[in-house]
Amino acid sequence: MCVFIAGVSVLAACGVPIDDSVRSIDSVPWQLMATTTSTTTTTTTSTIPVASTIAQTSTTTTTLVDLTTESVQLFFVSGDRFVEERRILPLDAPLEDVLVELIRGSLEPVESSFPVTVVNVGDVLGVVSSEGVATVELSPRFNDLVAAEQRKLVGQLVLTLGSQKGIGQVAFTVNGNQLDVPQGDGTFGPDALSRESFLSLVDGPPESTTTSTVFSLSPDDIIGATSTPSTLVTTLPPVTP
Repeated sequence: MCVFIAGVSVLAACGVPIDDSVRSIDSVPWQLMATTTSTTTTTTTSTIPVASTIAQTSTTTTTLVDLTTESVQLFFVSGDRFVEERRILPLDAPLEDVLVELIRGSLEPVESSFPVTVVNVGDVLGVVSSEGVATVELSPRFNDLVAAEQRKLVGQLVLTLGSQKGIGQVAFTVNGNQLDVPQGDGTFGPDALSRESFLSLVDGPPESTTTSTVFSLSPDDIIGATSTPSTLVTTLPPVTP
């Protein structure tokens, strides 16, 4: 009781009015009457991938080309005619290497028999080229051959050497002396011969024995088709023989 009285005395001393009755508050400041609204803001951040982060699928086809070799033409004798055969040699191989392959003989049979070479070891003593003309030094025994055999040997050399890059004509010498040699028609030609002199005696490649069936298709004949980067697969109805 003493404590309560002391408290009241202190409040009275500080100037705070003391009212023993309860009073109603008729006026409330508008700030206290305003409705309080709580607002929550949500921020969504979207990251757009740049081109460098997008996974891309691509198909790359790499074709390797061998630039160190090339296909050269060789000609061999088959009866009284000539047949062509291809051989792979180093790029820009010298004419001497071409003649070595010619002397080796044919590797491809024609009608169950191999064409032959009439150019044998010792028949050609050397070959040089200048300004598009290949000059072949022949063995003196060339003069001992009959005209028909001379024509085969000359034809093999003219067709083969005349088919190489940079060679347009072929000339022949024995002991360094220019020779008049037989052409494809059997007559003796000029000092230098071109491969055209013997082309009439060259047989084409053998005809294929594969039988091919040709179908004429309309849009209604194709049931469906699927494809991959390198293959097209078409579904066709059964074919009745």
